[in-house]
Amino acid sequence: MTNEALLVLRCLGITDNSSSRVEIESLLSAGVDWRRVLSLVRANGVLPIFRENLLRYCPHAVPRSIRAQMQAEFQTCASLSIGYAHELVRVITCLQQGGISAIAFKGPILAQQLYGTFSLRQCRDVDILIEKNRFRQAIDVLESAGYTPVWPKGQPKWEILGSDKHVSVFSRARQYRVELHWSLAMPESEFPLKFDDLWSRRDAVHVLGTSIDVPSREDLFLILCFHLAAHWWASLKWICDIGELLRRYPDLNWQVVVERARAWGCYRIMLTGVALARDTMAIDLPEQIDRATKSDKAVIEISNDVLCRFSAGAYAPHCIQKPLDYIRSRERLGDRLRLIVNFIRCRLKPNEHDREWVRLPDALSCLYILVRIVRIARLRYKVSVIPLLKTIMS
Repeated sequence: MTNEALLVLRCLGITDNSSSRVEIESLLSAGVDWRRVLSLVRANGVLPIFRENLLRYCPHAVPRSIRAQMQAEFQTCASLSIGYAHELVRVITCLQQGGISAIAFKGPILAQQLYGTFSLRQCRDVDILIEKNRFRQAIDVLESAGYTPVWPKGQPKWEILGSDKHVSVFSRARQYRVELHWSLAMPESEFPLKFDDLWSRRDAVHVLGTSIDVPSREDLFLILCFHLAAHWWASLKWICDIGELLRRYPDLNWQVVVERARAWGCYRIMLTGVALARDTMAIDLPEQIDRATKSDKAVIEISNDVLCRFSAGAYAPHCIQKPLDYIRSRERLGDRLRLIVNFIRCRLKPNEHDREWVRLPDALSCLYILVRIVRIARLRYKVSVIPLLKTIMS
């Protein structure tokens, strides 16, 4: 791993670590490419926490121009995160006044809950989960409060409830993005956690004087691990969230975590998340969990691939590798088979590019699937049978 990548990893987390301090000093003495360092922290969304630790450990070893760049970007991130915190309170208040139960997760609520301050976690939106059968009512409430939903093109707007997990809603006055979720995962992702279960176990966090409902610690932990996997382990920020949760809640009920992970078919996803948190942030894991991460071949391979991509500056796998890695992260054969079928079905579903490539009369619209197949073949999109078989059996 490069010195630049190692420097970034040693500056993650919000605890004072003497061994990290020594290694950071050694890396800076050896010399680093600051342009590459900044590129890594920006792409991974960890500039706030990186800057905080770097200036705490070795402030005089950082060039003045780099300090100035980081300070300017830190202030921008902090201002945006605080703005999103205010937006979170506004949206939750609107929904509560409309009689709609809502659970906040990720975004500014996570910054407050795990980092203790909005400024140390970069936020790009507000994520709120509601009951699916209250979605239309929630949209009416938010529209009356000045928010505008963004509906997918070429599809009746309410059909999105069967094909997606959220819709983006923007404040007309402030242009903050709110993701209104009725599910935590896409329909094809095989993650069965339901709103009613989350609601029955919910906790509360105070944000700007307002009590906001959030998932329980154990549910939040599994949600973060699943979210990381669903996005192909592509950002250090999400790994940091898992690490900070483990540090913030040393009394996490691991028996409950393991039971729910196994019941939901995401035990391997959980192990991959904690393995990455351990390897990037020096998190201490319970012996049984640590041993499990080191005995699962798929967990080891995925974790190593993620760290290699990070060091090389490649933040997501190749397009075909993305679904293969995600399928491989599921331990149950039935889940893997369903994911493969869903992947093939999604790849063969005609889209607007297929319709633009060949225009058929309405009476022949059923033939667009053939157009799709020809177009994919023309683009030389090929999936080897061998990687698929390995993925099924891993």
